[in-house]
Amino acid sequence: MKKIIIAFLLLLASIAQADPYKEIPKNVKFIMPYGTGSIVDAQYRHFQKFMEARGINVIGSYKPGAGGIVASIDLLDSPRDGSVIMMNATSNSWIAETRLGKKVIEPLMSTGGSGIVMITYPGSIYENYDNLVVAIKNNDSNVKVGWQGVGNILSMNQLAEKLNSNPVLMVPYKSSVDSSRDVIGKHLPLALIPLNTAKSLSDAGSVKIVFGFGPGKIIPADVLDIKKRIPSWRHGELFFVGVPPGTDSKIIKAWSTILKEWLDDKETEEYFKKVYFGKDVGGPEYVNEVIAHQGASLKKYNVEIK
Repeated sequence: MKKIIIAFLLLLASIAQADPYKEIPKNVKFIMPYGTGSIVDAQYRHFQKFMEARGINVIGSYKPGAGGIVASIDLLDSPRDGSVIMMNATSNSWIAETRLGKKVIEPLMSTGGSGIVMITYPGSIYENYDNLVVAIKNNDSNVKVGWQGVGNILSMNQLAEKLNSNPVLMVPYKSSVDSSRDVIGKHLPLALIPLNTAKSLSDAGSVKIVFGFGPGKIIPADVLDIKKRIPSWRHGELFFVGVPPGTDSKIIKAWSTILKEWLDDKETEEYFKKVYFGKDVGGPEYVNEVIAHQGASLKKYNVEIK
C-alpha cells in the first residue's frame, strides 16, 4: 500500500511539473511591432482570452515603427523567465536582426499568414485589376501604394517582376488604419492592408478591393485572388511567436506546448477563418527557413535595411 501511495504521489508530481501554465509567470507581456487593429493585434486579443481562461494575464504592448527595431530592442532588454513574448512577421524579424547585427528573437512557432488585399477608393480608375496592371506597366506616376509591413514591399516587387514592369512608388505608414483612412479620403490612391480590415470597409462602401492574396484558400469568392491571374504567385510572409534569445529550455518547452494547444483549439480555427487568417504552423526550424527566404527576397529586390 505504501508503495502505491508513493507511486501515486510521484505521478501527481510529474503531472504538476508537466503543466506548462505553471512554468510561466501569471502576468505576461505580449510585444507587437504593430499598432492596434492589425492582424497581429487580432491574434493577440484571441490569445489573451485563451490564456485568461487558464489563469494567465497577457498584456499587449504595441511597439510599431522602424521595421520592428523598437519592438526587438524591447524584447532583447526583457527578462528570460517566460514573462515576455513577441509576435512578429518573418521579414520584419530578418530586418531587425540585420540592422542590430545580432539575434533578436528565439522563434517558437509560426501561426500563419494574413490575407492581404489592395484597396482603392470607389470610382478610382484603379479599382479594376486590369486597369491597374496597365497603369503599372505604363509607369503611371500616380500609382502610389501605402504599406505598413516590409512584406508589402516584397509583394509589390514580386508583382512588378511578374508583370515585367518597374516597381511602383511605396508610401510608408505606421498602420493599416492610417493608410486606409488616407485611401478613403482620396489622399492616397492605393494601399495594401489585411483582408480582415478591408472587408468591413468594403462592405460599408468606403473602399473597393482590387485583388487579394494569402496562404491557402482564404481569399473569399467575391475578391479576385491574384493567383487566378498569376498562378506562380508566392505568399511568403508568416507571423510567429518567440521569446528573448537565451531563454531557458524549460520555458521554451512550456511556451511551445501552450502555443500548440492554442493553435489546435477549434475556437482558434474558427476565429482565424473569421478574420481571414490562414493557419500555417511550424516549429523553430520552419520559422528560420521562412525568415531566410524573406531575407533573400529583400536582398534580391534591394530593399533598404540600413
